[in-house]
Amino acid sequence: CVTVDPVDARDFDDAVGARRLEGGGYELDVHIADVTHYVSPDSPVDNEAKRRTCSAYLVDRVIPMLPERLSNEVCSLVPGEDRLAMSVLMRLDERGRVRGFSATPSAIRSAARLDYDAVDAVLSGASRPEELPCAPGDVERVFLMLETLDEIRGLRELERRSRGAIDFESVEARVRLDEEGRPTGVSVRRRTRATGLIEEAMLLAN
Repeated sequence: CVTVDPVDARDFDDAVGARRLEGGGYELDVHIADVTHYVSPDSPVDNEAKRRTCSAYLVDRVIPMLPERLSNEVCSLVPGEDRLAMSVLMRLDERGRVRGFSATPSAIRSAARLDYDAVDAVLSGASRPEELPCAPGDVERVFLMLETLDEIRGLRELERRSRGAIDFESVEARVRLDEEGRPTGVSVRRRTRATGLIEEAMLLAN
């Protein structure tokens, strides 16, 4: 499995994995960092997290829902480290329809920390798989997995459209700051194949 996030992300709370099945169809795995192993119900950390309800993303900082030692370190699905997760393991047919699933506690080890730009570049052919930030022995497997995730994305988008789903195209604006914290411009991130493959995996897990 791998994580795919914005290039400036600091906490990696979900990972994905996929493979084609010999008889047709796919296996799709979605892993969510298991915070509950470290935060027990009604503990001080849990009660403070409930009070905050979510992390707040400001222009120049993040006010986290959980202590950064947890969200950015202990629970973060960093590559090459064993991490606890809750996993949804799904079996899809050749049209991307769910044919079975299980949800289970797991221990995973991410093969790479990828960002949307790098994944889009590899999928479009603008960069070579060897440029992906993973161990040389994992390059081929990671690239094949990204292609498989992209296939699933396309199939799931077709499936949803065939059911009459409405797709709202949205963009995410981000203010750029200089070293002194002064605004220097605004960048806009639009939906791409890389963001889409993560969106579809999360929709399926939900």
